[in-house]
Amino acid sequence: MQPTVSILAFVWASPLWLWALGAVAIPLAVHLWRRQQPRTERWAAMQFIQAALERSARRMRIESLALLAARCLLLALLALAMAGPMAQTGTNSGRGQASTHRVLVIDGSASMGTRVGRDRRFDIARRRAREIVQAARSGDSFNLCRIGSATPAVIIRRPAFDSADVLREIDRLPLLDDQGDLLATLRQVKELIDQLPPQGSIEVNILSDRQRANWSSDIPSEEAQLRQLLREMAQRSRLVVMDLGLESASDNLSVANLTAPDRLAVAGRPLRVQVDLTNHTATESTVSVDFLADGVLRSTQPAVVAANTSQTVHAVLEIPEALEAITLEARIRPDSMGHDNIARRVVPFRKRVDLLLVDGSPSDKLSESASGFLRLALSPRPSTGAEAGPSPGTGTPFQTTTVSVAQLRETVLTPFECVLLCDVTGLTDVDLAPLKEYADQGGGIVIGLGPGTDRDEFARTIGHPERGLLPVELLDAIDQSAEPTFFDTRDLSHPILELFRGRIEAGLATAPVSRYFRSQLRPASSARVILPYTTGDAAILEAPLGQGRIILLTTAMDDRWGHWVLWPSFVPLMHRTVMHAMEGRLRSEPLAVGSPLRHAALGPLSSARVTLPSGVIRDLPIDASTDEAGRVQSVLAWSETGLAGIYQFAASPGTRWPRFAVTVDRRESDPQIVSADQLQRGLLAGIPHDTVWNVAANTLLAVEWTQTELVWPQRILWVILGLLVVESLLAWRFRWGVWAALGGVAVVFLIYTSL
Repeated sequence: MQPTVSILAFVWASPLWLWALGAVAIPLAVHLWRRQQPRTERWAAMQFIQAALERSARRMRIESLALLAARCLLLALLALAMAGPMAQTGTNSGRGQASTHRVLVIDGSASMGTRVGRDRRFDIARRRAREIVQAARSGDSFNLCRIGSATPAVIIRRPAFDSADVLREIDRLPLLDDQGDLLATLRQVKELIDQLPPQGSIEVNILSDRQRANWSSDIPSEEAQLRQLLREMAQRSRLVVMDLGLESASDNLSVANLTAPDRLAVAGRPLRVQVDLTNHTATESTVSVDFLADGVLRSTQPAVVAANTSQTVHAVLEIPEALEAITLEARIRPDSMGHDNIARRVVPFRKRVDLLLVDGSPSDKLSESASGFLRLALSPRPSTGAEAGPSPGTGTPFQTTTVSVAQLRETVLTPFECVLLCDVTGLTDVDLAPLKEYADQGGGIVIGLGPGTDRDEFARTIGHPERGLLPVELLDAIDQSAEPTFFDTRDLSHPILELFRGRIEAGLATAPVSRYFRSQLRPASSARVILPYTTGDAAILEAPLGQGRIILLTTAMDDRWGHWVLWPSFVPLMHRTVMHAMEGRLRSEPLAVGSPLRHAALGPLSSARVTLPSGVIRDLPIDASTDEAGRVQSVLAWSETGLAGIYQFAASPGTRWPRFAVTVDRRESDPQIVSADQLQRGLLAGIPHDTVWNVAANTLLAVEWTQTELVWPQRILWVILGLLVVESLLAWRFRWGVWAALGGVAVVFLIYTSL
């Protein structure tokens, strides 16, 4: 369906066909040309008939003019039928007319912040909504809805008759950084319409930038649901999609996916960061990306982004000191769509990464200790001979503390980021309880087997389906001493293994393993295999436990079950394994705008607060509960995350309180809009009673239109058919044509008077 245009109090589906009215000049021109005086040649016979011609000249002139009028009317009616006039009635909006209920649906999503000249799209939409309210007559009522995902869609739920209240709510309507959810909003609008009396006059006004990401969908089912909603709404109401006269933004460059591959910032070590730039326009863009840490500029990187492409920009930041976490920002120059020019992320910060190694056979000799090679790989012993720890030039952030199984029972696990069990035996339920609690709170546990591992003891402790740490059952021990087995490196997609892609020299595929335990996942197990052996058995497995993660190596982490620990792949593999295991404490993925924030802390809290990106401080509700062990747990939650930025929780001092980075949905960076013509040929195609306006909002209420089906072209075509018959009769027998015309008028009159 083409856009409709109102001309002379009529609505025309195809107004361009009105130019065809000029065809009426054709029969006029022919008539005038035939009236040219010919050259007169007198001859005797003409003198006898001249008198007869003069007597009939007046009658012939009248017949000629009537025939000309019929032909001109035929062409004019044909042009009008092609223009598609719609039946409509016009009534003044004065007093005494029936009141109208209007549902105002205003888009308040992030893309509405795009500037058009000095105004934002949101300001234009809100101004048009005010004009609709101010032009309404006494007795009209209103609902107000907002297109977005971070706040409730319905702002005014009950019909409001006081225009001052409606104007006040329009002025208070927020422009947030959330994603526009047209489908969810229209569902609630449909519910509002269904609650209204069926005999009332209803009008739904949608004021939106018609962003392509929101007004079209690649999922056919969603598109079908949206079309069905619009069709049902159009059957109950007059549907008005406001054309704000907007154009696509011409200079949008967005920043997204700010990441830190190391996932952890350590004092004195450079931090690698990267960000994705996307050029949404048809011209190349040159830009500088500023990288900030806790508000301090640390690096500036230039970038040239080709038209309609994305590019990743890398930087290395020096972080001398910080608290528990640092806030990273990547910024570019402002453009017309300013909401996507900053990307934020919270990265945990540590002065050092403390690891606890539990040695099943502790010894000062490297060859006799189950944790010796692991300790050397994670934190090479400094030249002073002190306990292994990070030292300048070692290139490792880890500091290790080694204890025996007996000492584990007296060790507080909270200060450590990861616990590594090296061929540990003799664990009891008393030992497992603090390990499970540690994992529940986000700690990582890495388990390595070895000569001291007993399959039955493993089933009673670590592998127990209820009390254990890992839902895995050990089978028999495989001895490959005569012919060592190797790691199967065909799939290196896991975060632990992706470092080895294309790096044959690292030696992961050639590291020999002479003995290992075959394993089997328990029914409904959450564990999965990360890396298998070439025999098909599992080499490394992982499973979640609470907020933490458990990783199992089915061979020994020393040289008693193979020389794989001597290969160059051992050190990076152990580093990646530890970092992956402790990720429960390092989780800092940005959340999308509108996502709720949640943090659980042990112990009772009397009060808590949250600092919003705007700097405003709000009190946090506290939900206290008691777990199975009788411990009090306080859960803090905040759901009002409509603005992008950093949210900071805080309560009692001396406790780690998280920061949350909330970012704009990337779909809101799409500058393309759906034009009125595309809308009519796409989403609104075939939906009756819809109108797309391209006029000022205050003129919409000057006349109340009641639009019906396109029946006028059909009626005009019947008139054209009748005129063709009359024209033929007039040209053949003028008198017969006159009687046919009078008969047709009489029939039409009788039909309309009987209706």
